[in-house]
Amino acid sequence: VNDLPYPQYFGGVSALTPDQYLKMNGFPNEYWGWGGEDDDIAARVRLAGMRILRPPVSVGHYKMVKHRGDKGNEENPHRFDLLIRTQRSWTQDGMNSLTYRLLARELGALYTNITADIGTDPRPARAPGPWPPGPRPPGAPRAPRRRPPPRLPAPHQPHRPPGRPRASRNAELNRGVGAGAHPPASDGPPS
Repeated sequence: VNDLPYPQYFGGVSALTPDQYLKMNGFPNEYWGWGGEDDDIAARVRLAGMRILRPPVSVGHYKMVKHRGDKGNEENPHRFDLLIRTQRSWTQDGMNSLTYRLLARELGALYTNITADIGTDPRPARAPGPWPPGPRPPGAPRAPRRRPPPRLPAPHQPHRPPGRPRASRNAELNRGVGAGAHPPASDGPPS
């Protein structure tokens, strides 16, 4: 937990039951390219009244291998705008608004491989900067650093008796979707 880039970080390996996935309306459909969808999912888990659980490092952990961006999966220039809207849009943008065309279905012994056409990004690409790709020219402004997503308020806070301290935001976020074979998100209200 201490190695997380920011407290509400939710990337890498996670587990959800089908009911939990439907309860949070699945993945958003508005994200195209790299970035933001994992933070949107973390917000959806909380907005659906579930919690993110992380096992102790002695039980299971995940470390990302440093890598370059994928060609053809460029950074999503709209990701921060989309994250700001998650609290308003998560019930309308997800499983209930997904459109696709089934291209193939291959039944394997342990899995089913489904190939589908989900279309293309409906938004126009943002105009490139004034410089060509490659190293930054001397004096050119630096690209902004990746910031953590905006914090969303908890959907509902149960009544706390006077004198009972509120759990830290970090502890709140770190109880409840596990990694690997650990228990998935809890369906109970956030504590």
